[in-house]
Order: sequence, then C-alpha cells, then structure tokens
Amino acid sequence: MSVESAIEVLTSGCVDVVTAAALRKNFLELARTEGKTTVLVTHQLEEAIEMGGRILVFGKPARLLADIRLRGSSTGEIPRLRSEIQRLIQANEPGAKTGRGDVA
Repeated sequence: MSVESAIEVLTSGCVDVVTAAALRKNFLELARTEGKTTVLVTHQLEEAIEMGGRILVFGKPARLLADIRLRGSSTGEIPRLRSEIQRLIQANEPGAKTGRGDVA
C-alpha cells in the first residue's frame, strides 16, 4: 500500500473504532517508511493529538488560533491538551499556551 492509497482509505468515510485505529497506525508507518510529510485534516482532537507532531488549530473564519508543536506523547496528557484546544476553539482567540508543546 502506498501513502496515496492510505489517504484514500482514511478519507473514505465512517469505519469502526478498531479499523480506524489500525488505519491510523498503518498510515503513520507508511509516511515514516517513505519519508513523506503528511497533512491530516480532522475534527477529532484525540486523533490530531495522537497522530500529529504539529497541530494547527483553526477558528472562524479560517483564523489560525494556535500552532502547537508536540513533543513526546503521553496518553495522560491527552485529556488536558484536548480541553485546552477546545477552549481555544470556543473562545476563537489565538495564542493561548497549552503547556505541552510550543505555541506560536
């Protein structure tokens, strides 16, 4: 499978939780193996935190609220980071610090 075909699978619609987790894992492995930079657009904050090395948070109208560069993952930090990103989106204000990564 190539990265291009993996992208098609990821964007094809609804899949069950187990299949979605396997697809995300395979997608990341393919991107790393082929040395490709990938962009994942998602509305799922957990998915962005789990898969991303960098998260761009957009508000309305297409306003960049935060550019978060993630360092090392810890599943214990996911709920806190998710809450902070959610707060950014709800406030629709740029520049809040997340405490986990560098925010520009």
